[in-house]
Amino acid sequence: MPRATAMAGFLSTASYVRRGDATPQALQREATNMSQEICTELSNGLLGDTAKFLAKNVALMNFDGEPPPTNPLRRFDFTKPYATKSGGDVYFPTIKDLSVINGSLLASYLPWAENSGYYIILEPDSGPDLMFTATLDGCAVGYVRAGDGAVRVSHHNIQGDSGTDNAAQLRSLAFATSSVQKTHYYAKDAPKEQGGFYVKKESVALVYGVRKARVWRMYAQVLKRVGKTNLNDGAFLLNITVTSVDEF
Repeated sequence: MPRATAMAGFLSTASYVRRGDATPQALQREATNMSQEICTELSNGLLGDTAKFLAKNVALMNFDGEPPPTNPLRRFDFTKPYATKSGGDVYFPTIKDLSVINGSLLASYLPWAENSGYYIILEPDSGPDLMFTATLDGCAVGYVRAGDGAVRVSHHNIQGDSGTDNAAQLRSLAFATSSVQKTHYYAKDAPKEQGGFYVKKESVALVYGVRKARVWRMYAQVLKRVGKTNLNDGAFLLNITVTSVDEF
């Protein structure tokens, strides 16, 4: 059983088109079945050729500012709201409430908080086969592997006078066999107006844990996010491109 604290999920609901002859119960069953199919697709992709899947697809875990539940195990539902610019899909988690037991895909979740550190212990022969982290836009993640195959994964955020203290985060993960630091992935352009849009560009990262044949493997995925806000009507567009995937 993984051991850690973890935050609750992003409050969101999926949207479905109502047919004139459909009852609310039928629509709910349809929504549930669709989510189950998407969760199975995501799980199979990550547990198959992980690097190939992550070169195109993203599980965008954007969870911020929510109280941590007492269990790191989460049951997520996912939708696919839009495609990536890399030829795949964005899988976006939808959580009905702050419970840790709803949803179709069982996974371990490692959160973040400002000036805080969380860790989770992933066992070789118990618990889910997948682990997700919150999106990294300044944090660092590292892991160390025990002799019995268990893996401790840590997610640290340390702030200095002018933002993330990279040196302090590096020192805090000195025990780790391998780590992903802010300097490995983060970049940000100054926001600007362009062609009727307010444009923000940045590079962020996600870390995935995948267990195959009792061995945990860790992957870092770097994304380029381009957010465009229409200056006329306020509509927001988000383009995501996978720029790299590395096992670390």
